[in-house]
Amino acid sequence: MTAPAFWRYWQPVVTVPAGEQGFCEPTRERSEKELDRGALFAGSPQTVAGKIANVARDPRPSRFGLTYAITHLPLRARDRRSELLGREVAPRVREPLSKESAHV
Repeated sequence: MTAPAFWRYWQPVVTVPAGEQGFCEPTRERSEKELDRGALFAGSPQTVAGKIANVARDPRPSRFGLTYAITHLPLRARDRRSELLGREVAPRVREPLSKESAHV
Protein backbone atom coordinates (compact mmCIF):
# COMPACT_ATOMS: atom_id res chain seq x y z
CA MET A 1 0.00 0.00 0.00
CA THR A 2 1.38 3.38 -0.94
CA ALA A 3 1.84 6.16 1.61
CA PRO A 4 -1.09 8.23 0.24
CA ALA A 5 -3.39 5.18 0.27
CA PHE A 6 -2.26 4.30 3.79
CA TRP A 7 -2.92 7.84 5.03
CA ARG A 8 -6.44 7.77 3.61
CA TYR A 9 -7.34 4.90 5.93
CA TRP A 10 -5.00 5.67 8.84
CA GLN A 11 -5.98 9.31 9.30
CA PRO A 12 -9.52 8.65 10.60
CA VAL A 13 -8.18 5.99 12.98
CA VAL A 14 -5.68 8.32 14.68
CA THR A 15 -7.48 11.66 14.57
CA VAL A 16 -10.15 10.98 17.20
CA PRO A 17 -7.87 9.38 19.82
CA ALA A 18 -5.27 12.13 19.30
CA GLY A 19 -7.83 14.76 20.13
CA GLU A 20 -9.30 12.84 23.06
CA GLN A 21 -5.96 11.87 24.60
CA GLY A 22 -3.95 14.99 23.82
CA PHE A 23 -1.55 13.43 21.29
CA CYS A 24 0.09 15.47 18.57
CA GLU A 25 -2.20 16.24 15.68
CA PRO A 26 -1.82 13.50 13.08
CA THR A 27 -0.51 14.80 9.79
CA ARG A 28 0.28 13.14 6.50
CA GLU A 29 3.92 14.25 6.81
CA ARG A 30 4.26 12.64 10.25
CA SER A 31 2.64 9.48 8.93
CA GLU A 32 5.09 9.33 6.03
CA LYS A 33 8.05 9.73 8.42
CA GLU A 34 6.71 6.88 10.55
CA LEU A 35 6.27 4.74 7.45
CA ASP A 36 9.82 5.51 6.37
CA ARG A 37 11.72 5.27 9.66
CA GLY A 38 9.22 4.72 12.44
CA ALA A 39 6.73 2.32 13.89
CA LEU A 40 4.23 2.16 11.04
CA PHE A 41 4.63 -0.93 8.87
CA ALA A 42 2.97 -0.54 5.47
CA GLY A 43 4.11 -0.97 1.90
CA SER A 44 5.24 -3.88 -0.22
CA PRO A 45 5.83 -7.25 1.45
CA GLN A 46 9.56 -6.68 0.98
CA THR A 47 9.41 -3.26 2.69
CA VAL A 48 7.38 -4.54 5.64
CA ALA A 49 9.56 -7.64 6.03
CA GLY A 50 12.70 -5.49 6.04
CA LYS A 51 11.33 -3.24 8.77
CA ILE A 52 10.23 -6.20 10.90
CA ALA A 53 13.60 -7.92 10.46
CA ASN A 54 15.43 -4.75 11.51
CA VAL A 55 13.32 -4.49 14.67
CA ALA A 56 13.90 -8.17 15.42
CA ARG A 57 17.68 -7.99 15.09
CA ASP A 58 18.58 -5.92 18.12
CA PRO A 59 17.70 -6.78 20.77
CA ARG A 60 16.55 -10.25 19.78
CA PRO A 61 12.92 -10.43 20.95
CA SER A 62 11.32 -13.78 21.62
CA ARG A 63 8.03 -12.41 20.29
CA PHE A 64 6.88 -9.65 17.98
CA GLY A 65 3.37 -8.21 18.25
CA LEU A 66 1.86 -6.64 15.18
CA THR A 67 -1.49 -4.89 15.31
CA TYR A 68 -3.05 -4.50 11.93
CA ALA A 69 -6.63 -3.46 12.59
CA ILE A 70 -7.53 -0.48 10.49
CA THR A 71 -11.30 -0.51 10.66
CA HIS A 72 -11.74 1.93 7.77
CA LEU A 73 -9.84 -0.35 5.39
CA PRO A 74 -12.17 -2.19 2.99
CA LEU A 75 -12.71 -5.87 3.81
CA ARG A 76 -11.03 -7.07 0.61
CA ALA A 77 -7.92 -5.02 1.43
CA ARG A 78 -7.87 -6.38 5.00
CA ASP A 79 -8.06 -9.94 3.67
CA ARG A 80 -5.26 -9.25 1.19
CA ARG A 81 -3.13 -7.71 3.94
CA SER A 82 -3.50 -10.83 6.09
CA GLU A 83 -2.70 -13.07 3.15
CA LEU A 84 0.45 -11.12 2.28
CA LEU A 85 1.57 -11.11 5.90
CA GLY A 86 1.42 -14.91 6.10
CA ARG A 87 2.58 -15.87 2.61
CA GLU A 88 5.15 -13.23 1.75
CA VAL A 89 6.16 -11.10 4.73
CA ALA A 90 6.70 -13.78 7.40
CA PRO A 91 8.96 -15.97 5.21
CA ARG A 92 11.01 -12.91 4.22
CA VAL A 93 11.54 -12.10 7.89
CA ARG A 94 12.32 -15.67 8.99
CA GLU A 95 14.87 -16.45 6.29
CA PRO A 96 17.55 -13.83 7.04
CA LEU A 97 17.00 -14.06 10.80
CA SER A 98 17.43 -17.82 10.80
CA LYS A 99 20.70 -17.48 8.86
CA GLU A 100 21.94 -14.86 11.33
CA SER A 101 21.02 -17.07 14.30
CA ALA A 102 23.12 -19.88 12.87
CA HIS A 103 26.19 -17.62 12.94
CA VAL A 104 25.80 -16.46 16.55
